[in-house]
Amino acid sequence: MEWAFLIIAGFVTTLALARVGWSLLRPEQQPTVSVFEQETGLFVAPEDTGLEARLSRFFSEAELDWTPSGVLGWTGAILSAVYLAGAAFELHGGWLLFAVVIVVIIAVAALLIRRNRRLNSLRNQLPDVVSLIARSSRAGLAIEEAFVLCEKMARGRLQAELQHCRNQLSLGRSLPGTMESLASRVQLPELGLLSTLLSVHRQTGGGLADSLDRLSILLRDRIQFRNQMSAASSGGRLSATLIAPAAPLLFATLLVLSPEHVEVFFTTGLGRIFFVLGILLNLIGIAWIVTLIRMPR
Repeated sequence: MEWAFLIIAGFVTTLALARVGWSLLRPEQQPTVSVFEQETGLFVAPEDTGLEARLSRFFSEAELDWTPSGVLGWTGAILSAVYLAGAAFELHGGWLLFAVVIVVIIAVAALLIRRNRRLNSLRNQLPDVVSLIARSSRAGLAIEEAFVLCEKMARGRLQAELQHCRNQLSLGRSLPGTMESLASRVQLPELGLLSTLLSVHRQTGGGLADSLDRLSILLRDRIQFRNQMSAASSGGRLSATLIAPAAPLLFATLLVLSPEHVEVFFTTGLGRIFFVLGILLNLIGIAWIVTLIRMPR
């Protein structure tokens, strides 16, 4: 049980030190505003820098009101509770580590699934929203009235974003400023296209309905392309899902069933070095596989 406690305590200490490092080394936070790219002509949000900003964006895309510091605190509390429960029931250290590995894998998989579902739901609703705005424009309705109709059709985060845009317009904010704010909050390329189109039309004029119809066709083509890519890479993603947790689970199983075969990794200096090296190589391999099969945004 002592070595299991050392592993958990070391993990919690590493998380705490990482949090302190973020606070000391991260750049000063600036208001998140989008910029207009001259080359592509799109409103885009500035790239998030730093691990904390990326984690905050990940939680936002999953529609979770979480912060990296809060997750760090809850992680430490849960690990402490698991250790205390193991000590109270006098469980073997291998069982304790096995439970931690299983919980971490399930938690990460659940977050990834939730995030991808939310993004795909938002992305799949956009073509219908664009088509409805086009029909509203042909009927002579203003953009504010078109947003009201889209709110009734949309759901989830997209509905809340459209409502927020309508409220901004009703309070007197300009359409380009409202759409720029939308592109910076959601940071989805498809919404950047819609924001750019509406902003450019308000400034230069032209046939809005026809442009929106072409944009709707483009968005549907992008969704079809993503679906084809998802089908083509399904085998690789399944292999990554099976390979990634294989080594930790095998190691935890040996700890439970045959601890004498792996105790060398905790009792000798060379064994500890190889243990840490194995963890690093496993993390590098997982990151490499994820990079290869990652879907474009």
